Amino acid sequence: MPAKGVSAVISIILLLLVTISLVGMVYTFFVSQTETLTSGLKDDTQNTLDQLSTKVRIVVVQQDGTNPVKIYMRNTGTRTISDLSTIVIFIDGKFELGDWKNADDSAAADMAPGETVYFVPQAVITSCSNVKVDTPGQGTSASC
Repeated sequence: MPAKGVSAVISIILLLLVTISLVGMVYTFFVSQTETLTSGLKDDTQNTLDQLSTKVRIVVVQQDGTNPVKIYMRNTGTRTISDLSTIVIFIDGKFELGDWKNADDSAAADMAPGETVYFVPQAVITSCSNVKVDTPGQGTSASC
């Protein structure tokens, strides 16, 4: 009795189907991985560009020896600084927390390009000799 088996044509067709399905699975996997990586890279790049566009200039440090020091700063970057806590203030080499105010003495929530706001430290400081301001995009300093 002759041996029964799969004919050569059917075996080639089955091998081709298995190969094509494996190639399709590998292609789908790599396309999804590439999309995931590039979308994360796009977000990271945009965050870096936003940080590099965050620049301020110290306009004047107001002090009279009796009232608290006020540090006036202007946004010289190209983007609105929506989180003023990213701006770090050092007065005479010491990190200071404080309040951000608009020219009308209302609380400042952000700083648009070209806008000037001022910083009043929480600690009562009536005079200083040096102020340093750091942002993600740059650092600047001024004498008082």
